[in-house]
Amino acid sequence: MPLKVLVTRPQGQAESLVTLLAEHGHDVTHESALTIEALAPPGNSLDGLARAHAVFFVSANAARLALPLIAAHVGDWPPSLHCLAVGEATAAVLRDAGLPVVVPAQGFNTEAVLQLPCLASLEGRRIVVFRGDGGRELFAGALRDRGAEVDYIAVYRRHCNSGFRYPPDTDVVLVTSVQSWQCMAGKISGDPVILAGSERIADAVRADHGGRVLAAPSPHDMDMLATLERL
Repeated sequence: MPLKVLVTRPQGQAESLVTLLAEHGHDVTHESALTIEALAPPGNSLDGLARAHAVFFVSANAARLALPLIAAHVGDWPPSLHCLAVGEATAAVLRDAGLPVVVPAQGFNTEAVLQLPCLASLEGRRIVVFRGDGGRELFAGALRDRGAEVDYIAVYRRHCNSGFRYPPDTDVVLVTSVQSWQCMAGKISGDPVILAGSERIADAVRADHGGRVLAAPSPHDMDMLATLERL
């Protein structure tokens, strides 16, 4: 049955999901709960990047914003430098840039990334993580437990979108991060189903929302669609 669906991903991250849902007959509206502000990392933070063991990009935004910086400081991607991503959306940005990205075959989270063979033995090796201004602390802790030196480079900051407008006749709201839910929670009216991109996100929604909350296996497009289609 066609549903009125609200997609709340930031601009630049929502297009593929909006298109997919529309192709399956749903009435889709996009309102970004978050805005993305690019950050300029300190000039010396990329020193020695070419000699690192691996670079991990936590999101498509991290990849888009980091790639020009890497090109300016490193030039061609060193063959010995592992290029890692947490999911296919991020991997697609890196592949489009011609990088030899590795993504877990199963599981779209940092736990799956930690199972990659290149991260099994890390004593004395440097891992660089491109991210927003927070998050992935457990990931870094696991790498350090394996003997790695972990450097974070923040290339963007997330803000609540002050222009967010909630369509009051929405059937289903798609929420793909805890922060985006925190930005929109007070603006939800009526009794829509909240479809969260993971159990962790769903738990955050349930703390504020007394209505029906579902969790997809991951926030990726096909998992969100498959869970939506079961309503």
